Amino acid sequence: MKTKFINFIKESKSFTYKVGDVFTYDELPREVKKDVVTALITDEVFDETDPDPDELKYEIVLIPYDELMEWLDNVYGAELNDMLDDDYIIELSEDIKENGLKYPIIFGYDNYRSEGHHRALAFALLEKPIPSIKFIYPNK
Repeated sequence: MKTKFINFIKESKSFTYKVGDVFTYDELPREVKKDVVTALITDEVFDETDPDPDELKYEIVLIPYDELMEWLDNVYGAELNDMLDDDYIIELSEDIKENGLKYPIIFGYDNYRSEGHHRALAFALLEKPIPSIKFIYPNK
């Protein structure tokens, strides 16, 4: 088990991206693929009613800080300040400040689920815009 974790860490360090990059599903690292599939599920089970991840492309976009804060306020409401004071979120923001963001979030475009709430909260503490993955559908 420990070996798999170490290999995963090595894999995560090799994923480089910048705003405007577009990836196929196969080009995404394993952790991002899991986030994509989770975000695409419209009910409790991934089935034929959900988009096929292989048919989409994935663009890296930057979510402005004010839009991030509006989204977090809609998600957490009165609990937002408590979430921002959470020790884990504070530690994560310090880690991101020191080491950078390994994986962009999925912001929940097109009514799909969002993934990366903790990363989003950490960026809110840093008062920075956050990289996100936007789904690009064929024929759109």
